[in-house]
Amino acid sequence: MLSLQAINESNYNDVIDLKVTEDQRNFVASNMYSLAEAYAIPHLVPRAIMLGDTLIGFMMHTLVDEEYPRHAALWRLMITPEYQGKGYGYQALQLLLDELKPMEDIDGLLTSFEPENIHASKLYEKLGMRENGDVDDGEIITIMTWRGKKHETMGAFFDTRHETYDDHMHRIMPTLQDFYQAVASGIELTDRSISILDLGCGTGMQLVEVFKRAPKANVLGLDVSKDMLKLATERFQDRPFNLHFKLLSLFDHPYHPEAEDYVISSEAMHHFVHEEKQSIYANIYKTLKHGGCFIEADYIAENEADEKRALNVYHSVEDSKRGKYHIDIPFTLEHQRALLEEAFDSVEILYQVGHHIVFKCTKK
Repeated sequence: MLSLQAINESNYNDVIDLKVTEDQRNFVASNMYSLAEAYAIPHLVPRAIMLGDTLIGFMMHTLVDEEYPRHAALWRLMITPEYQGKGYGYQALQLLLDELKPMEDIDGLLTSFEPENIHASKLYEKLGMRENGDVDDGEIITIMTWRGKKHETMGAFFDTRHETYDDHMHRIMPTLQDFYQAVASGIELTDRSISILDLGCGTGMQLVEVFKRAPKANVLGLDVSKDMLKLATERFQDRPFNLHFKLLSLFDHPYHPEAEDYVISSEAMHHFVHEEKQSIYANIYKTLKHGGCFIEADYIAENEADEKRALNVYHSVEDSKRGKYHIDIPFTLEHQRALLEEAFDSVEILYQVGHHIVFKCTKK
């Protein structure tokens, strides 16, 4: 069992001896330096990360942050190389959150990481932290707030981040190009003017690959962010005739019967709960022609506990239905596939790397 223990005279030498891999040294200060900081700065709290009786890592946080009142700040987190990739960093952070959340004077947690530290970015995002656009000495600030939090509406969330969204996606997902190509691979290679509906088209990154497969396709892209759609329009300004964008929720699209050869969606469906997905999938099935396909690219929860935790956040927010607020609610692979198999005649997986997956769902 994992635990966080105080640093004392019996274990500080062992903590100092802990090392990360050579390529990670630029991302985290040495434990000796961190313990010196903790000695000089009284509000810092250093902890040993223990797996049973085995020391496997180090963490240090503070309950005082001048820039972000009522927020704790994570200063250090490291796991020794032989225990990396096993989920222990995530579990250690969950233990820290279990300590922080009952504190009446702490409303959230923040930390920062180097832009090149992809693993840290993914870890904090999985925990539920989100980049807020701030940078501290070249490091990206990421934050979560669990008390007094005002969730951003979906459109406002992406309007605020439209200029950095593409770079953010490439940074947290180095295989993003393969991901988008996998979606496009589900579309026939053709010069016909097939009809494609893109739900949550964002800045149009996915459509770049789609047009390589079907250059004459007639495409309608829907999104709730006006600023993301502006970037998408600029990206495809040389395609005025067969590509149209509309500022519209996917719940409000008419979904005319048997109108589309393909419906695609990338990184959008994880914002909706079970009943909402059922409604969306029923409309997609209705609007597909016979033989048409729905291609969904998204990320999935690692386990049911993560899925339940996300659903609890959703249900804690008043008036959160129909994707009104930006809340991530990824389902497990089993639950997501079951929903799709319930809605479509056949379902296959085109791509799966880590927690990212591409489904191809067919209407016969």
